[in-house]
Amino acid sequence: MLPPKIKFLLILSLCFISLFCYANKANNKKQELNQVTDAIKDLQKDLSKTVNKQTTLQQQLKENEEARGDLATERKKTEKQLSQQQALLKKLYLKQQQYQQQLNEQQNDLLQQIRSTYMLEQQSYFKILLNQEDPAKMNRIFAYYNYLQNFRLQLIIELNQTLKNLQTTELAIRKQTQQLLSFRSYRMDMEQI
Repeated sequence: MLPPKIKFLLILSLCFISLFCYANKANNKKQELNQVTDAIKDLQKDLSKTVNKQTTLQQQLKENEEARGDLATERKKTEKQLSQQQALLKKLYLKQQQYQQQLNEQQNDLLQQIRSTYMLEQQSYFKILLNQEDPAKMNRIFAYYNYLQNFRLQLIIELNQTLKNLQTTELAIRKQTQQLLSFRSYRMDMEQI
């Protein structure tokens, strides 16, 4: 058997060794706890950054969807205006055709009037004036000449008005065509977006 002092020292040594092991184990656990706490803090920072990035991306997505909706509305509006412009252009072309037809008819009427006047003037206005045999006949002939001149003048006035209308319509067609081309260009630009 061992003397009591040695036993005591041995027991005391064992206590110190186990206390040292326990302290060492507690210190290791504290270090592990600190490492886990640091890792949690890093993960929380990363999570916060990810949440902020997600919020930013959601806001950008919302803005893009609103912009897309605005573009779709603008496109529909542009298509409606384009269709209205095309309808107006079609009306102007029809009007132009009507004025052109009216102009042709008036030119033909004027040509016939000029031919008739030429045929009547073969008898010579002055010859009839100098022939004073029948004053009633002369009055009828003068009234007829006067009627023909007024009719010819009216044809010329109508012809000029038709020409002005035709020119105005052609100008409107050019303007409308230019607007139509700009709308088509704008539409193509919108489709590229």
